[in-house]
Amino acid sequence: TYPIQVSDRRALLQYLVRGGRDLAVQHMGNTASYPCFKRFSRTCAVAARTASQVLLLPTYPGYGEDEARRNCVLIRKFFKA
Repeated sequence: TYPIQVSDRRALLQYLVRGGRDLAVQHMGNTASYPCFKRFSRTCAVAARTASQVLLLPTYPGYGEDEARRNCVLIRKFFKA
């Protein structure tokens, strides 16, 4: 996967899904907020923000260049709108 960080991840995700694209939301959260790391926890606004803004673009071997280009086209359209 190829991660990108977007301030309004939900809106971009919905836009891309409506455009027929294959992608996923970042599956890992802010590690500092996990109960198993509670004793090491620190407030880190950047980590929390990043965990909520990362979107994963597909890059697996069967995902062709034309598919990646379609993602780029739609992402550009989203930001121009």
